[in-house]
Amino acid sequence: MTYPIEYCKQVLSSIADGMSIREAFSFYELSASTVGSWQLAVGSWQQHLVPKTKRNKAPIKIPHNTLMEDVKIYPDDYN
Repeated sequence: MTYPIEYCKQVLSSIADGMSIREAFSFYELSASTVGSWQLAVGSWQQHLVPKTKRNKAPIKIPHNTLMEDVKIYPDDYN
């Protein structure tokens, strides 16, 4: 689940102001892992507050004949 940037900033500022992580995830009704991952990412979030919308890797294109062959071999995987 993606949370708004302002919401993440509010949770992190509450922790910075002295609220414990346990209090934060129970008060804001989040999982402990969500709050923990936000804390780990806080350094990079301060530089880039907006989530990235582009990928750095080009999409992989599967050749048509290879795709058709795979469908013939594994027809149940494409229902």
